[in-house]
Formats: sequence, structure tokens, C-alpha cells
Amino acid sequence: MPIQVPGLTEVVAIETRTDTSYALRADGTVWAWGLISEGQHGQVPQPGVHVQPVPIQVPGLSRVVSLSVGYTHALAVRRDGTVWGWGRNAEGQLGDGRQGPSGPVRQVQGLHGVEAVAAGAQFSMALKRDGTLWTWGRNDSGGMGTGSARRLSPSPVALTGVRAIASSPRNMLALRRDGTVWTWGAPLWSPGSFQATPVRVEGLDSATKIAAGRSHLMALRTDGTLWAWGSNGSGQLGAGTTTRLTPVQVENLTGVVEIAAGNAHSLALRSDGTVWSWGANYYGQFGDLTLQSRSTAAQVQGLTDVTAVFAHEGLSLALRSDGTVWWWGSTRPAWRRGDRQPHAPEPVQGLTHIVKLATTDEDVLAVREDGTLWKWTVGVPGEVNAAQQVAGFTDAVDVAGNNFLLFAPNTLPGVSFSTVQVLRANGTVWTMGDNMMGERGLPSSVLTPPGPTQVPRLTGVISIAASSSHVHALRADGTLVGWGDNVSSTIGDGVPTYHFTPVRVPLPRHWNRD
Repeated sequence: MPIQVPGLTEVVAIETRTDTSYALRADGTVWAWGLISEGQHGQVPQPGVHVQPVPIQVPGLSRVVSLSVGYTHALAVRRDGTVWGWGRNAEGQLGDGRQGPSGPVRQVQGLHGVEAVAAGAQFSMALKRDGTLWTWGRNDSGGMGTGSARRLSPSPVALTGVRAIASSPRNMLALRRDGTVWTWGAPLWSPGSFQATPVRVEGLDSATKIAAGRSHLMALRTDGTLWAWGSNGSGQLGAGTTTRLTPVQVENLTGVVEIAAGNAHSLALRSDGTVWSWGANYYGQFGDLTLQSRSTAAQVQGLTDVTAVFAHEGLSLALRSDGTVWWWGSTRPAWRRGDRQPHAPEPVQGLTHIVKLATTDEDVLAVREDGTLWKWTVGVPGEVNAAQQVAGFTDAVDVAGNNFLLFAPNTLPGVSFSTVQVLRANGTVWTMGDNMMGERGLPSSVLTPPGPTQVPRLTGVISIAASSSHVHALRADGTLVGWGDNVSSTIGDGVPTYHFTPVRVPLPRHWNRD
């Protein structure tokens, strides 16, 4: 049954979140009780002291008119319109220009004329009397409205005239109509570096195709030569084993018309319909019955009349002129449950008249020429495992797949979250599956329905690309938009993950507070 909180009278407002409670008294003082391990009581946290069983006054605060409470920090507005914060500050949510320390009350820098505040999980917001909105702290879930580490709706990339895009887990490539290639994100061969907005790849022009592997990138030029850069530990650049920060020509390979990049292997389709491979071969992705990697291109035997190639992790795929799909190599899940023996290329059962291919962690996704969508779970050689049609699509023109692998205690080899992106003939994008990092363009993984849903406010799309936990869509006007995880700056909109001091939220010009 209810009991009275001792020692508190003349209370005019209360706030609580998680395990800490606050009371604002008529005299403008603030009182706290409950969990205080992060300094939620406005004092320096003490080792071994986690709970305050009865209310105590938050020191250094007076004339307070309103409160808001986050998970582990709190905000107060004083009568003079200034904002004060206390508690956890590891993500800059107290707005004093620092990342830490936690505990004591401090003034949020540069804010005056404030009438209301709101505290999120790891960020803070303030509404000024002039109607402007200001925010600071960590922006993982997009709640700050300035851009985010996770973009939950499509965000424009400062690049126009784009004709093709390619996506890897931590970096992006874009090919412009003028033949130049642009990149952004966090290259794995340069740990800790981030390129938040697109920059041109120097020394490369007249490009017609691009491909992005996990840690290497490729571009095909109009003369049929292939150029590659990035990590090269398995010889995936086709030119020795030295990592290259600028493009180098793949040796002994000409007449190339299509390219693909896996985790650490590369594929090229020549004009004569033959397929060539090089780089890592630990899943048998060469189709030569060995697991021996190499740094020079060699022909994949048993394949002719190929019109397109595709690579994902250690899986290799080829689309032949008769519309059949051939596979060799493997994925992590299939390799773990199989006999771990390499095999020659063989056809995927049930996939015919195919025009587009993509993958998630375990599945190959295929668009047929009649607009239907099909899924095939990668198996083991000789297994009876036919592709199945995905309900709800009769006008698909392109498909892409996300796979986000979450590593947590006792979850090795990791928990996989997969999302499917489907481009329909009317230029809209529809998604199915998980929404762990905003991959579906929707704000909540809890409320996201499992069936197909349309990505809001996105039309005129002609091509899509996805990798890990981010997605990009190319529109007919040559503009590019992205959504999902942006921790490695893969969205390309130039927005940082953290704001340690307040920045104005770019509200629409005609926004009305009322």
C-alpha cells in the first residue's frame, strides 16, 4: 500500500526514471533519493555507495522552476532561464563541453532564455522562449534531431550526379556520371579514421563499375582494366600482398565487364563470359577444390556464358545468360554446419529467370524477371534445398540485404540480425526483417512489423545498396540518401555521433511551436 516519502513537504513536481526519484519543492530546491552511483544526487560518486534511502537536497540548486530526468542524469531550469545538469556525463549530456566527470551540478554552457528541458537516455534538449530548440550529448538513436549515429529516416548525402553505389560494413563508394569515384566511412585499413562526407578517390577516372568488399574497394575503367585499393593480406587486390591506400591495377586481367568483392576475395567477369577469382579462399570461394589463397587472378573452371557475378563473405555467385544462378564457396553459418569441403560451382535449385541478386547472412535473395522475389538459404554441396518465393512482391526490380552481427557475453559466434530491402517498380523501397540499427527506416525495433513496410518519404529510387546495418538509395535525379547505423560515418551526411555542447536543431523553416 502507498506510504509517505519522509521529510518532503510543499512538493510541486516529481520526476523519476529508472531507479532514481526527484522532487521539486515550492522554495525552488530539488531533492533526490534512490540510485546515486552516477552522482544522480548532485555529488561526486563515492566507491561502494550506490543507494540514497531517504531524500537529500541536491546542492548548489535554487530558484528551480522545472525538472527533467534521463536514465542517469537530470536537468533543471532556473527562474533566470539558465539550465543546470548533474549526474552521469560520460556522453556529454550535461552540456559543459566535456565528456565527464559525473556528479556535481554544473551550468549548461551558452544557454539562456530557456523555458523547458527534456532529458533523454544519453542526451539533453532545451526549448528557448524564442521557439528554438537546442540539444547536446550522445545521439545514437537520432533523438537529438541534428543527425545521428543511427539515421532512422533517409538523410541526404552531399553528392549529386551519382550513377552507381556500393556498400561495405564500414565504408561506401559512389560512382558519378563523370566517371569519378567517391568514398566515405571508416576504412578498415586505417583504424580509427573516419571520413564523414564524400571525398574523391584520387588517381581514378573514367570508371564504369564499382565494388566494395569488407576491407577492399574496386573500380572498373572504360578500357576494361580493373583497379583496387585497401587491405591486401590475402591478395584480394590482385597485385602482391601490400596494402594500398590508392588504387593499383589488378595484374594480368583485361577485358573486364563486371566485378564483385567479398570479405577478402574478388571476382571479375570478362567479356567472353568467363569468371576470374583471386584473394582469400578459406571457404573455397575459387571453386577449384582447394583452400589455397592467391594474389593473381585465375579462371573459375566450369562456368561459361556468365552475365553477372556477386560475392558475399566467402560466397561466390554467378548469373548465367539462361537465368540460372550458380554458387561456390560458403557463408559462416553454412560452413559451420557443413562438411567444410570446397566444391566446384553448381546451380541453385529453384532459381531461374533471375535478373538481380543480393544476400543476408544465410540467404541468397533473387529477383526474377517477372518481378517476384525468391530466397534460398545457403546450404552444403548436394543438399536438397530449393529456393522459395517471398510473398507480397510481384513488381520487384532490385534487392539488397543487411546483416548485423552482435557480439555479447555468451553469444559467440554472435547473434545475427538480418534485414531485406526491396525496390519496387514504382520507385519505393520496402523492408522486411530486423530493425536493430534503423535499417528499415523506422524509429523502433520493438514496434516494427515483420512483414513488408515502406520506407517513409522516399520515392523516385532506381537502385539500392546495403551492408551490415546501413542502407543507401540512389534516386533518378542522381541524389543519394542513406539511413541506419552511422557510427562509422557510412551515411555520409557529415554528422558526428556526439555533441558535447548545445547545437541548434535544424527545424523546418515554417515550424510552428503551437
